Amino acid sequence: ELVINPNSANINALVRQNFNVMAVMSVIFAPIVEECMFRGALFGTIRKKSRVWAYVVTIVFFAFYHLHAYFITDYSWQLWIYLLQYVPATFVLCRLYEKSGTIWCPIVLHALINLVAIYAAKLL
Repeated sequence: ELVINPNSANINALVRQNFNVMAVMSVIFAPIVEECMFRGALFGTIRKKSRVWAYVVTIVFFAFYHLHAYFITDYSWQLWIYLLQYVPATFVLCRLYEKSGTIWCPIVLHALINLVAIYAAKLL
């Protein structure tokens, strides 16, 4: 049986219900809000004190942000594994923010990631 990240499953269901709304939310609003929160505010603030801790804390918070509700409502040991799915993208988004010096680079990449994901969900 195929097991899917519950956050991804819910997004896939919402994409099938109303693709246009999910496209706007996922490709425009979510990247702007999440990048400002996680890369701009959290990573940017912690990085002034410790680069390593900035990466660690941002990765942990970004992953939990996407799955926290499931830890409360539908706990499963698999949620801990699903958290790992967010590590590579979070690391790359932090690195891009750090190297570019602007929040717009990770916003654009995050938007592209979400665009590919929702089109893939639409095809399923």
